[in-house]
Amino acid sequence: MTTTMTKETRRQLVLAVGERYRGAGREDKERILTEFVATTGYHRKHAIRILDDARARLPASAPPIRLRLYDEAVREALVTVWEASDRVCGERLKPCCPRWSRRSSATGTCGSMTLSADRCS
Repeated sequence: MTTTMTKETRRQLVLAVGERYRGAGREDKERILTEFVATTGYHRKHAIRILDDARARLPASAPPIRLRLYDEAVREALVTVWEASDRVCGERLKPCCPRWSRRSSATGTCGSMTLSADRCS
């Protein structure tokens, strides 16, 4: 049985029934879903997606703030090595760090900061 509803009425119904649906157990969800499908005329799978909308459950929050992993001296040394190695990706840069550390400590090209393999991981 399908009835004619306005979009606003359907939206209010989805909000009201959706809260009950998300908080219900398996048997109650089946009963709520059957009633909702009979009232709105929606297909069952479509009704499940509407009622169990993940966006309605999760509040909007700011993304987490990432803390710095390296101090400024290490960052400058890594940038120097990264640019000297033709800006390779981090996965390929990591094995190069010990080699560049030995070379930079011998020539003094990276300043007083030396890179060790454990600081590059």
